[in-house]
Amino acid sequence: MTTIRRAAIALLGAAALAGCASGKSATDPAERQLPLRPFDISVDRVDPCNLLTREQLDQLDVSGGRFKPEDRRGPAACAWDRSSRDDGFQSYLVGIDPSVQVDLARVSFAVVTVVAEFPAILTHNELSTFETQCIVVLNVAPNQTVQVNYDYNGPRLPLTREETCGKAQHAAEMVMQNLINVRGDK
Repeated sequence: MTTIRRAAIALLGAAALAGCASGKSATDPAERQLPLRPFDISVDRVDPCNLLTREQLDQLDVSGGRFKPEDRRGPAACAWDRSSRDDGFQSYLVGIDPSVQVDLARVSFAVVTVVAEFPAILTHNELSTFETQCIVVLNVAPNQTVQVNYDYNGPRLPLTREETCGKAQHAAEMVMQNLINVRGDK
C-alpha cells in the first residue's frame, strides 16, 4: 500500500473523530473533556511538510515528505516513510486542519493526553489497531487541529499501544515545538 493511500486512510479515520465546528461552544460537553490549551496557535496557511526538520526526520528514521493537498477526504498533510525487508514499513504523517475541532463525543477509542502542553487524543482509524497505528490529534486553537500519525507494518508485530503511541507522541512533540517556534505567541 502506498504512503499516500495509507495517509488517505488515516485521514479518513481521523475525520471520524473530528466534528465540524459550527454550533459548538466552549461549554459543549465534548470540548470540556479536554484539558485547556496554554495558548492558541493558528494553523492557517501552515505547510505540514515544514513541521519536521531534516535532523528530526533522521531521528525518526524516515524520508520523503510527500505533500497531499486538502481535499474531500481530509486536510492538507505530509507523509514520510521508510521501508526495508528486515524492518518492514513505518511512516509518519502530519496533517493540518484549520477548520475542525477535536470532538470526543464521536470517538469510541480515544485516550486523552497532553503533548507539548496542548490537549490531545490518541486514537487509530477504524481499519487499524493500536498495534499498527497511533494518531495524535492536538487541539491547537478553537476549531483547529494538528494530526500526527505513526503507522507500522513489519516483523515486530504486534507492537503495543505504548510503542506505537510513544513514536507518534515523540513526533508530535517535535512538530509542536517547531510550530510554537514559528507561530506561537506564548
